[in-house]
Amino acid sequence: MGDFRPPPFDRAGGGATAPQRTNVLPWVIAALALVVVAGVVVFTLTSGSKTHSLTGTVALVAPGDISGENASCKGTNEFAEFGPGMEVTVTDGDGAVIGEGTTTNQSSDDASDEAAGVRCVVDFQVDVDDAAQYQIDVGEMATQSFDRSDLEADDWHIVLNLG
Repeated sequence: MGDFRPPPFDRAGGGATAPQRTNVLPWVIAALALVVVAGVVVFTLTSGSKTHSLTGTVALVAPGDISGENASCKGTNEFAEFGPGMEVTVTDGDGAVIGEGTTTNQSSDDASDEAAGVRCVVDFQVDVDDAAQYQIDVGEMATQSFDRSDLEADDWHIVLNLG
């Protein structure tokens, strides 16, 4: 018959030992876990709500109710709240807050054609979640609603005039 060779002899333990086998199960489990984690990361990055950078210019036309000039102007009297630091709150069609920020003075270098002749102008920038309808509240001075399509058409920039 054939050559029979007994397994190697384990001198320390006094008996025969079987050939060593590599256990692949931990490697398979680790590879599957890596695939699952990568899938969760890709899903999270691609399925989250989209955000937009909404910018706005708010102009106050009330010559008797403005103090300061250009970049340091602010409202007085009935417009005393108007100026830098007004809270900007954006809500969706259901009234859920989807973005918040504050106004800043517009420097005289930033004056735009659409605000020509305006005595006091402030700007804001707010990152907002994607929605079909947006209501924008600037302080307690201005509230206006916009459809998503209107904001897209205007490159996510609005102009509000007060006074």
